Amino acid sequence: MRIVTRSFVPCAGAKGENDPKRLGELTDFNPKYIGEVERMEKTILVDALACIAAALKVRLRDLVRDS
Repeated sequence: MRIVTRSFVPCAGAKGENDPKRLGELTDFNPKYIGEVERMEKTILVDALACIAAALKVRLRDLVRDS
């Protein structure tokens, strides 16, 4: 599975829309960790993924896809 965050970051089209730092601010996760998860260098717990989904105001299932 792969986390899909780039198309769900709020303010699409705004400067920094693909910025792990912005997602880190929304979720209180370290931006470095967010980037590592996006690049599939780190795994993520379902609870953490649920936190990201809540911050982005999307369904949890919308954040993952089979890779």
